[in-house]
Amino acid sequence: MTTFLVLGGSGFVGREITQALLAAGHAVVVASRQPQLTPEAQLSSCALDVLHEPSLLQALAGIDVVVNATTGSGAVITQGAQALARAMRHAGVRHLVHLSSQAVYGAQEGWLAEDTPLQASLGWYGQAKIQAEAAVRQWAEQGGRAVLLRPGCVVGPGSPLWTTRVARWLQAGHLGDLGAQGDGWSNLVHVRDVAQAVVQAATWLQTAEPTTCVACNLAAPDAPRWNQYFADAAGRLNIAPLPRLSARQLWCISRLIGVPLKVAERLGLQGRFFGRALPPGMAPSVAALWGQQIRLDVRHSPPWGSLEWTPYAQMLDDFLPPP
Repeated sequence: MTTFLVLGGSGFVGREITQALLAAGHAVVVASRQPQLTPEAQLSSCALDVLHEPSLLQALAGIDVVVNATTGSGAVITQGAQALARAMRHAGVRHLVHLSSQAVYGAQEGWLAEDTPLQASLGWYGQAKIQAEAAVRQWAEQGGRAVLLRPGCVVGPGSPLWTTRVARWLQAGHLGDLGAQGDGWSNLVHVRDVAQAVVQAATWLQTAEPTTCVACNLAAPDAPRWNQYFADAAGRLNIAPLPRLSARQLWCISRLIGVPLKVAERLGLQGRFFGRALPPGMAPSVAALWGQQIRLDVRHSPPWGSLEWTPYAQMLDDFLPPP
């Protein structure tokens, strides 16, 4: 039996990875700042700050494979990956599956394969993800074995941004047909597919050569353009007609309205206004993504074999109409 340490295991993606690993018969230790899992057979949890290396070293005892699904600020993403690399080197743990992001490609457009040069042009998040990948590559060059998974926009039940928030923006009239501003490719990938990719990649890693570091894009081949996704989601939510939003309206929603709403969220002040629930804030970087002509290239199989993708029609099942 292989024992996994899942960093960020109580998050949206981390929880799905944990369940997939358990279903495959592995033992899992879930590590996060505030573990919320009930220990059971083959599953345990621990409180862990990824920036605290002594705690990392302690958590790595008896671990065969690490899955890094850590989220948070730029410092947590970057320095956490660097601290993890040092701790794994000292502990002698040689297998790592690292969750990166399509953000490492920056503002580039067209078909982007894994060997496309990385570009930190979309703010702190993309920069942090690039630096985290660099830490993993440097660690692998010293005898480690790593897979860098680069998912697109992860959807699924409870997806905080690409399912839940999209639904709330549609219901508030903050999303609709965006014209050219929504004509970019969505690169959607279901959280179940990300979790299965982790399981398959980890299995393959244990037979790979030392100093291996492989990157892999994750996006469903039938993922549509954003305008189509918004229209289909609105149909599932019984929202009609779908409004047409101009570039100026989207700018106002994401900047004049979105920024104050994001600040209110961070301060814990968001609630109800005149009896109506306020919609979540829309970051300008998110609005810009909807017009970006980026398409993750998944036309070839990774070294561990082909992936089974959740069909787009099933992704839409996660949008439930109001009762």
